[in-house]
Amino acid sequence: MTPKEAAIDLIKRYVERGDSIKDLRSGQMGSYSGRYKASIGGSIFPPECHGGLKKIMSCPKDSIKKVSSDKILVEEVGGKLVNEVFNLSEIYQIIQGKKGLQLSLI
Repeated sequence: MTPKEAAIDLIKRYVERGDSIKDLRSGQMGSYSGRYKASIGGSIFPPECHGGLKKIMSCPKDSIKKVSSDKILVEEVGGKLVNEVFNLSEIYQIIQGKKGLQLSLI
């Protein structure tokens, strides 16, 4: 899985059910599984600050980059640190483009 695929996976089911970008931004969504760690918004910590809560808490604040809620932060994929950021609206549009035409027979 690539970081972009993780970003898509994070919001795909919500886009497909009709959630708006505004809904996603306000939902503070994240996934922290063995496959990937990603969230809408968040913070990028430098590599030396990873490795537990003690290291994160002692990390200098000026070395932490904030990621706004109009971005998707993919921190890890398959246990590997990647810290890639994607535009939420671009990932949203990619998913909408992949979504096929749905016809109701009723």
